[in-house]
Amino acid sequence: MKKIRYYTLPFFFCAIFISCDSLEKNVFFNPSYLKNSASINVNNHEPRECIASVELFDTLTNWQNRKFDPSRELEGYIQYSAQVSHGIGEYGLLTYLNKKDSSFVMIFAKTAGDMVCEVKGVKRIMVQDKQVLFETLCRTQCDFEQPATSMIKIDKDGNVRTIKSWVVDKSVGKVYKLKISKVDCVEAYYTDYD
Repeated sequence: MKKIRYYTLPFFFCAIFISCDSLEKNVFFNPSYLKNSASINVNNHEPRECIASVELFDTLTNWQNRKFDPSRELEGYIQYSAQVSHGIGEYGLLTYLNKKDSSFVMIFAKTAGDMVCEVKGVKRIMVQDKQVLFETLCRTQCDFEQPATSMIKIDKDGNVRTIKSWVVDKSVGKVYKLKISKVDCVEAYYTDYD
């Protein structure tokens, strides 16, 4: 009986040591992004009350994976807005007016260095009213890293009305269409950029 006890005691301590060792490795040797992601509050990161939907882009076009410099004009298009960060691997949105059919083209792009963008997807936006504008620095009630890109309309009294709005969530590489009640473009429109 005593012999069995002597054998089980070291086994018991060995089991505790192994479990503590694995626990220590799980706690202290996890990659930093796993530790950080565990502390992220999903509701703060993607506030459901602000998001109308995840925006889908056409990836089956001749634009897909095409590289171009967003600071230069594209043949057949007029640039309306650009919200792209410098650096490699940053996501952003650009909007262009198609000269042929007066439709807007929204480009979801990723920077490939020095403002050269690689197209990740394209969305055509048909607009009945040609008096619309695009603003790229609209404030939102959402907790995102960057402001929203919004389609706006100015009435005869100078009031700014948001028609549609989008924001890029860089951390997940998605574009969200926002509820317009959660977006304010007044300050962006009346800001003097000079």
